Amino acid sequence: MVSIREGLANLNSYRLTLQATIAGPTAADRKEFRLLQEADNAKKAAHTQSESREISAAEPNDEGSPSESYTIGNQTCDISGQGTTLKGKLKDLNPLEQDMTATFAGLADYTVSSEGAVFVAEETIDGIPVNHFSTKITRLGKDSGAIVRTNKGDYWLARDGQYLIKYVVALEITNAPQGNAQAQTMKADVTYEIGGINKPIAIAFPAICKK
Repeated sequence: MVSIREGLANLNSYRLTLQATIAGPTAADRKEFRLLQEADNAKKAAHTQSESREISAAEPNDEGSPSESYTIGNQTCDISGQGTTLKGKLKDLNPLEQDMTATFAGLADYTVSSEGAVFVAEETIDGIPVNHFSTKITRLGKDSGAIVRTNKGDYWLARDGQYLIKYVVALEITNAPQGNAQAQTMKADVTYEIGGINKPIAIAFPAICKK
């Protein structure tokens, strides 16, 4: 498996989605993160949307913190606010800033956990031939001594290039047997997927982006 950044850099275009949720230890506790990233590497164009949300018994009404940006060539637009306060600021990128930003971004890269991987089947996703593997997170519950209720992961690698196409994880641990009213439970669900690979993706600055 090649690293995620390396895999994306070798594509002409793509649309990446990531959703992650962590719930627990009480029923009122929940953290959510969503990411959409569209890129046309040939045109040096990208569009990114992200949003995080955290709720608890003390803070049950978190509406989330959205973020959105566009980059096309040597211009970028960061969009902020919501509703009537929505605004975008278009600016030219300094060549030195572009150089440093790209270099800094390349310093960190990562691959997903593939420990104990088991081949499942040859499949096709969005027209791309892939190899499907199942996996488990062997260290889950080791530090806390928690009871592991769910430990399931699946990932799909493009047969040509060995880059990650899809990754799905479902985890659940608890500190007491099922049915115990005092039990605390933690759940995590993650879905990562790439679509629109090497297909036309229209990325343009919205009208709200103004100098």
